[in-house]
Amino acid sequence: MKRLSAIVLVLLVAFVAFQGVAEAKLVSGKVAAVDTEASTLSVQVMDPATGAESEVTIAVNENTAYKGVAAIGDLQPGAEVWVNAEGDDAAGWTATSVEVPVA
Repeated sequence: MKRLSAIVLVLLVAFVAFQGVAEAKLVSGKVAAVDTEASTLSVQVMDPATGAESEVTIAVNENTAYKGVAAIGDLQPGAEVWVNAEGDDAAGWTATSVEVPVA
């Protein structure tokens, strides 16, 4: 019984420890939309395995770094972007950096 209790305790601690772990994601594609009031940008991405296109909405904040543009308001629909983001599909994504590559 003690062994079972120990196993349950270890599993519970592991479960709780990993609840706050955010994922990192690189999103590359074309800007579909920019909402400066909501501080979000939507990026049109393509799944390389299936060819299916989808849109990913990513929040920006005061900690987001920019390269190739000064701020979210400088992004134009259709522009190619590379976005490093943290979060997950359930809670949403927040950009740590947004880069407009030089053509």
